[in-house]
Amino acid sequence: MRIVIGSWSHRVAILEANTEKGLLQVLGEKELVERPSWLCRATMGDTDCVVACSEKGEGSVAIYSQDGLDQWLGLKSADSTHELVRPVLQFNSLGSDPCHFIQTRDGTAILVANYNGANVLKQLLHQCDDAAPLEARFSHIPCGPHPRQEASHPHMITWNRYEPKDSARIYVVDLGTDRIHVLDQASFEIIDSLSLPPGSGPRHIAFHPDGIHAYVVFELTSEVAVISVQPNAMRVLSQHSFIPHHVTESTAKNGMLGAAILLSPDARFLYVSNRFDPTSVDTIAIFRVRDDAQLAVSQDGTSKQDSAVSWVATGGPIARGVAISESGRWLCVANQGSGKVVLFERNVDTGALTMSSSVELGADFVPTCCLFL
Repeated sequence: MRIVIGSWSHRVAILEANTEKGLLQVLGEKELVERPSWLCRATMGDTDCVVACSEKGEGSVAIYSQDGLDQWLGLKSADSTHELVRPVLQFNSLGSDPCHFIQTRDGTAILVANYNGANVLKQLLHQCDDAAPLEARFSHIPCGPHPRQEASHPHMITWNRYEPKDSARIYVVDLGTDRIHVLDQASFEIIDSLSLPPGSGPRHIAFHPDGIHAYVVFELTSEVAVISVQPNAMRVLSQHSFIPHHVTESTAKNGMLGAAILLSPDARFLYVSNRFDPTSVDTIAIFRVRDDAQLAVSQDGTSKQDSAVSWVATGGPIARGVAISESGRWLCVANQGSGKVVLFERNVDTGALTMSSSVELGADFVPTCCLFL
């Protein structure tokens, strides 16, 4: 099992995870685009690809074949590992600091969120030079009260794979405006939206298999919201803090930030990462998901901090990137502050995480995301 690690260090690393022994091994590092902070899988025809963004002022997105990555690793040919891996397609994101993207449901385009561009983009994968991309802007929408909400900051763009196949709804999670914008895939115009608590700073969203519920991580308040995503009836159903017991809420407000949010493949457990813990021990909160898609809370229910089932230390500071394998057995954490990547084995019955292995990628490697291949 291979894992690709994105970074703010002008290169990616590819790791091999021995699933029998639970050990990580670094296969190699390679320069791709500048600051490849987010990665995703895609297909172009019959070619399996890895997509990387260049999160900088003049942002871009590049698509690489997995065979090409194998070649410089020496897994498929003797090609030199000293030459740049060339993308099969590259395009301008038309905005500053692209931080998230995904291939459309029909596979014809890439959707891109530009964090400092206050816009999102839909770029067709064929005839890239001739086809004009679609763009949606949010600079006209009022922003939140937090100092980091001086403008619209789209942090994630995605679609709900549990909605009907003919659905054309695209979801944009906007940290700056405290909103989730819903776009029509064809026209790329706003067709629905959800206003979230002022100053919450929504970052990412994870959808429940029932197709009508989702979970949103609030970066600025370290909370997770359970929401309804039913068309024209979107609303917040509940909110839960994931600040660990050893941190007071007043202390957490001095810089603690939520980051990744993941639902286990069986939809029984929700994982949310915390960064900048004042005690320098970043954590992943583990919630149990009830059959009605709500999050389980403690019996007394009097304290927000009792909402989470448990917390586990991430093995390093600034747990920015977290990913879970398709089997649900493995969870990988990219600790941005130390260059350390940690592999956890997940108990599929209890949801518990046990640290299995880790690798140090060096002080100059700033890991930001994990992608299981």
